Amino acid sequence: MKSNAAFNHFVNAVFGHDTLTLDETIDNTNNIIGAISQSYEEGQFGEFAMNLKKRFWRLREATKSNPANRKELIKKITNLSTSNWPGYYAELAAYDFFTSFTDVQFEISVPATETLAVHTGEQRQKTSFDGCLTAIEELTFQVKTLKDITKELIDKIRTTALSGTIAEHIIADYPNDIDYNRIESNFGLLVTTLKTAISKNDFLVRLEPQLPEISFKIFYKRQNILTSEHPYSPYCYAQEWETFVLKHFDQLYDARNNLLVYVSHPWINLLHEPFLGRDQFLYVFCRRVFCKLVKETRPVSSLMPKEWPKANIQVSEVVKRIGAILFLFDDNLDPIAPGKYLSPVHPMTAYLYLNPNAQCANQSNRVFDHLINEMHPGMLSVIEGFECDNY
Repeated sequence: MKSNAAFNHFVNAVFGHDTLTLDETIDNTNNIIGAISQSYEEGQFGEFAMNLKKRFWRLREATKSNPANRKELIKKITNLSTSNWPGYYAELAAYDFFTSFTDVQFEISVPATETLAVHTGEQRQKTSFDGCLTAIEELTFQVKTLKDITKELIDKIRTTALSGTIAEHIIADYPNDIDYNRIESNFGLLVTTLKTAISKNDFLVRLEPQLPEISFKIFYKRQNILTSEHPYSPYCYAQEWETFVLKHFDQLYDARNNLLVYVSHPWINLLHEPFLGRDQFLYVFCRRVFCKLVKETRPVSSLMPKEWPKANIQVSEVVKRIGAILFLFDDNLDPIAPGKYLSPVHPMTAYLYLNPNAQCANQSNRVFDHLINEMHPGMLSVIEGFECDNY
């Protein structure tokens, strides 16, 4: 069964006949629909398929009396079949989490003048949010994936450099905690350097002085086993990621509380597994944002010149608008052992970090206290407010 056909069958078993009608003649696949197809054909990924179907059932029930939410839900489920599946998967995970304990409106738009979009230097009419917790003082949230951007860039460089050449493989040794912006800014040069090396039948390639930490090995015959080295420190990783919250600063309300939701899954990023120092990374990352960047008086454009060359708002003012960051780690590849998850419906681990320097701190505390009190017992593995570490 082709992946599209398998996914049609999978979704329609939950939402009804012809809810999803992907073209079954196209041989299209990705992690999600490929796993669903293999669960039918080879019995693999059974836990993933079972947990995903349970999520769809829960979301079906949560949206049965809200046609607008149901429409958005089906749209996002459909987009799980595309190459951009991580973003849609993350949104579905967040919706599943929130709808288990409160009312949620999916996808809302507000006048751009009510948001920080007015500071981008661009003309905008509307700003969109991924959702709003309507019963919790209309707290809006934005969902993003915690992708392994470094690996994504390296893989793209390798694929592009190999195209049209005689080489069979390129592997890369690099530190996982390297600043991905440095790789991105040297993308073209890396591809050109590798293609030139292949034309000379070179084996080892380095790009110095730009990226001395990275080395590429080129193989001209098919190899059965390939190995590479990737040193990693959660503390260095947090340092390289601290400005990530600025990438989407335009999607923050100006005078209201904002919740950022970051979602990860083993197929999106393996660096956030517990044995690699997940807790340390999250704590240090959020403390760097809430307690260090909040003192940064330079404009966003100085830290994000490529993304926001005209953004004139101070970084500190952006950080003050972030009331909290919620991290969701979806563990749906594993069997749900009795007692493993205290939450009644989710194979997810959740961490909530509160901003001690949020604007209107009293209002922010009230809103997030309300959010925490509404959750099922055990839904949050960590609640951290940095009360004794805000300096």
